[in-house]
Amino acid sequence: LRNVNISEDIENKKTYAGIKQTFKQHLPFFILIAGIMFFRGFMKTSITSFLPTYLDEKGGSLWLGGVSLTVFEFAGAIGAYLAGTFSDKIGRLKMLTTIILVSPILMLSFTYSEGAFIFPLLLLLGFFIISSTPVILALVMDIDSEHQAFLSGVFMFISFVSSSITNIFVGVLGDWIGLIDTYKIASMLAFLAIPFVLILRKRYK
Repeated sequence: LRNVNISEDIENKKTYAGIKQTFKQHLPFFILIAGIMFFRGFMKTSITSFLPTYLDEKGGSLWLGGVSLTVFEFAGAIGAYLAGTFSDKIGRLKMLTTIILVSPILMLSFTYSEGAFIFPLLLLLGFFIISSTPVILALVMDIDSEHQAFLSGVFMFISFVSSSITNIFVGVLGDWIGLIDTYKIASMLAFLAIPFVLILRKRYK
């Protein structure tokens, strides 16, 4: 790429809106995104960080936990790959709404599952939980702005902060009441993401 000119002629440069103005303009959108990612994050954190320990607490082995985590992440990779294609066809907000509505139900079902039944549920959980991130990122990238890099940075900031907070919360709660009950609480908290996605769908359809 060393011979590719990536700079613009000074004479043809656009007048860019300020970063502060851009942030204020899209702040309501990112508040809704933050609500979705925060409450959805309890489910994702519970599984990605604590699944082997959770299954060990339920009487399974750490080997089973490792295999289960692999199944979840494998399904998540497929979900992340296909989510963009599906959202292109049915619409990003419809896809995100489906994910947010279905994921807590699957998570709650997983907490009551035993034996071989956990693997089909983990496949579905991986597909739906992890696929939400590329759909939300696509929503951010669809914003018509001259500061796409900045808006993507805001999204990444929300993602990292929400993951950090939910990791601490799930870990502390798991030590306090046990991961079995913590998983059930995480499932219930995920339902709180539904109002945010419904408002997002109403305001930005």
